[in-house]
Amino acid sequence: MTNSATSTVKQLQQVSDSSVYRSFSGANIYATIGHRQVATLQSVTVSITREVAALYSFGDANPKSFVRGKRGIAGTLVFTQYDRHALLQDIFADAYGQSLISSQSDFSTQFADLNPTLGGSLLGQGYVPTRNFTNPNGNQFGANDFKNALGISETDADGSLADELSTLYNLVAQSKLRYTDQIPEFDIHITLINENGDAAFCAIGGVLLVNEGWGYTLDDLTSESAFTYVARAITPLTSLTDRGVTGNGSRLMPSQAGGSR
Repeated sequence: MTNSATSTVKQLQQVSDSSVYRSFSGANIYATIGHRQVATLQSVTVSITREVAALYSFGDANPKSFVRGKRGIAGTLVFTQYDRHALLQDIFADAYGQSLISSQSDFSTQFADLNPTLGGSLLGQGYVPTRNFTNPNGNQFGANDFKNALGISETDADGSLADELSTLYNLVAQSKLRYTDQIPEFDIHITLINENGDAAFCAIGGVLLVNEGWGYTLDDLTSESAFTYVARAITPLTSLTDRGVTGNGSRLMPSQAGGSR
């Protein structure tokens, strides 16, 4: 065996020997939405799919190549149903029944800009509001804002068009949040911590609720409410206390990490 092959085998053996795996149960999982801990969530599923098409040519029934297309991220959220709605009257209780403009500060995401050319972690980006009924000055958009945006100051000298736009905009801004499909994008953070002090973390970013379903039957002792969602991005489950990894990311041997396989 060559020196290069021997070195590779030793490196692989070192990684294998230093892999200390830690486990978590559902009782070790904590979820937060909008930095608020969710007390009623009992199940989260994630599905990541991508369009893949086979390319063919004359004279051959087998594909010559494959091409990747769009990616989709979706899943389900299942909550235990207690004496109130799991989202509208719990996590988003401050926004429920309020006008859309008055509750817009409750919604934000770190995953608004997913430019793949940007360096750093997705979680290192700033939060971006996902409901925007106010101008940069913090005031509700008005006739003057629409005039400036559309450049209609000369063609709309009497302001009738700007006033019309402002009235319609205000009509929507003052409507009430009553359904989960009115909730803008938000992030879900999932943290796993067991009694040994081991921890891991993942996030579902830019979650937008699509469907809601719940019901009651005579035979069920507990009731559930389920939601389907789509999302912008997923961060993989990452160990926060991997004692087998040094600060620079290199692996340690079990004896160095204080553990064994």
